[in-house]
Amino acid sequence: MITIKQIAFGNSSEAYIQSGFTNGLNIISSSENHVGKTLIMQAMMYALGSAPMFPASFPAEDYVFLIDLEINGNRSLSILRSGNTFIIKEGDTVTPIESVHDFDRYWSNHIFELPRIIKDGKVHIVSTDLFEQMAFMPQAKRNTARIYGGRYKKDDFMEMIYAQAGLVGKTLNDGELTEIKNKKQKLETRKKELSKKSKKLSKMGSALTAISPTADREETDRLIAELEKLGDEITELKKQKNRFLTRKVKNEGVLCQLRSLNNSLDVDSLECLVCGSREIGYRMNGSKFIFDITTSDMRSQIINSLKERISEQENIAKELDLEIREKQTRFNKITDSRNITLEDIFVYREDYISLEDIDKELTLIADELSNVDRIIKTDKQISAKNKVDRKNLKDKIVAKMNKIHRKLGNNDGSPDYSDLFTTEGKPYSGSEATEFLMARMYALVDCLHHQLPILVDSFRAEELSTGREEKMLPLFKDLENQVILTATLKEQEIGKYWGIEWINNIDLSGYTPNKLLSSKYCAEFANEIERFGVKLMQL
Repeated sequence: MITIKQIAFGNSSEAYIQSGFTNGLNIISSSENHVGKTLIMQAMMYALGSAPMFPASFPAEDYVFLIDLEINGNRSLSILRSGNTFIIKEGDTVTPIESVHDFDRYWSNHIFELPRIIKDGKVHIVSTDLFEQMAFMPQAKRNTARIYGGRYKKDDFMEMIYAQAGLVGKTLNDGELTEIKNKKQKLETRKKELSKKSKKLSKMGSALTAISPTADREETDRLIAELEKLGDEITELKKQKNRFLTRKVKNEGVLCQLRSLNNSLDVDSLECLVCGSREIGYRMNGSKFIFDITTSDMRSQIINSLKERISEQENIAKELDLEIREKQTRFNKITDSRNITLEDIFVYREDYISLEDIDKELTLIADELSNVDRIIKTDKQISAKNKVDRKNLKDKIVAKMNKIHRKLGNNDGSPDYSDLFTTEGKPYSGSEATEFLMARMYALVDCLHHQLPILVDSFRAEELSTGREEKMLPLFKDLENQVILTATLKEQEIGKYWGIEWINNIDLSGYTPNKLLSSKYCAEFANEIERFGVKLMQL
């Protein structure tokens, strides 16, 4: 179980620190809007690896974010984030991480394993950004028909839910399977129409006519499209491999410098020619903090972290190299079996430049058909039992959502929920959207037993009635997960949570609107940052 103990964010000029969270139900409240409740919640999610969701007026890139966690009651772990760089501190061990992708890998390997889903025909480890959407509801842009962010879709969210329950794989329901087969039929019809036009316009004049006596335009199109697709894939894989090797070389350079520094400090000392300081710093690219590597202890930790990073980058490069070789072997087999050269391909493309529009559409259709066939094939590979288990899990989650819906007072004849998302054309809005999303969050915890804290910004938004609030809070109080909510209270409601034993009320009343961060926290914030062996850069 992950429990948030403290959140802090700031820079050398201003900062804010909030501690005092309990393992149970916490409500951050105020009598005014815009005092910073939303900033606190967004800072928590950002520090946990999510994509930034801050308002445009808040330049997150100018600040450093620190979150202290307790894991399963026996591990203390802290995360420091600046832009896309992170530092993880557990005990005396400090681990620098240079990208969000690497942070996701660290999370999956060292905190809690992230689910693996099938995306674009490949096994894909979901990001913390998607994973944490099971347990986070922002104040703005609530939408019951889709997830937050642009990289993933709601189908990916559902795949993650199934994977979390051990039901990995891509399956289609009857409606989806019918739809995809209809799409395939339309694509094949369109392909035949274009092929007829192409044959009428084509005059085979290139070296590719010698491939076989029965070679025709359609076969040649397919062949060239396949070779070009393989060529593009090989090029992209080589780019990825080069990126990892470049990062590896840079890290090796830093490692070499640190080792050299170790040797020189054993016999002499380094001193700044400008200020005379003997303090030495190491900064990760793009971050707002600098590691103090004056001590051998910190240098050793950075060196060990770099070694691990270099080893991982080398392994990824090797995996990509194997994939490149496999695709090159396929490319060579096709060209060798038909005695085609790259010159032949070039001539072919020149000969048929006038048919470029038809060729492009045929290539796109071939790609789409390939994708459709892959989806259908993957679907067939899912066992019948897996499909049944998936349906049962989804039905169980929706049933739990409706149970919560009824407990909150669904006696007005409104229909029950039928899915984890509404349709794009009929999303819920206002308090109905809040109820739907709260019911879904509760159901996911109850059915999947995930370990994330529940974070809801402005849970009373859109005039959620007092009666429904009084029914909702005890439900979330009984969860094993930590729950953190925010609320803006009316004047007559101030103090309504005081004295309720099972609610930890963090009251921000009295804070000046839009002035949450201040210089009074700077010294304490700098001390918190120095736990990681780093110092803030001066603005």
